[in-house]
Amino acid sequence: MSVGIHHALGMPTSCLNFDITNACLGFVNGIQLAATMIDSGQIDYALVVDSEGSRKPQENTLGRLSSETATADDILREFATLTLGSGAAAMVLGRASEHPDGHRVVGGVSARPPGTTSYVSVTSTRCVPTPPAC
Repeated sequence: MSVGIHHALGMPTSCLNFDITNACLGFVNGIQLAATMIDSGQIDYALVVDSEGSRKPQENTLGRLSSETATADDILREFATLTLGSGAAAMVLGRASEHPDGHRVVGGVSARPPGTTSYVSVTSTRCVPTPPAC
């Protein structure tokens, strides 16, 4: 996605672009990383763009659940996919000293709740709990 946006906006090759994938948290992770890069002096501004489409996984899930052989266990196993949403957001971040009346990013925390042993994996066909990779 970042390469396409970079190209569409006509940004110079000296402008860094990369993707962060973390489902719903990707936008917050991007803001946190951009703010850290600005605070450390690596960059002056950042454009954080996020989008997520859930239509395909939901259509596939509804197709499976509407079969005559679907059970209550199937519904429970596939339920997470039905809670997904589609949306997009964008934010430009810059130094607070250059924009004294702007909103502030005051910090961020990323953590896994204690006692959890899995995360949710979203593919084009379903959203299912998956064992951690590390």
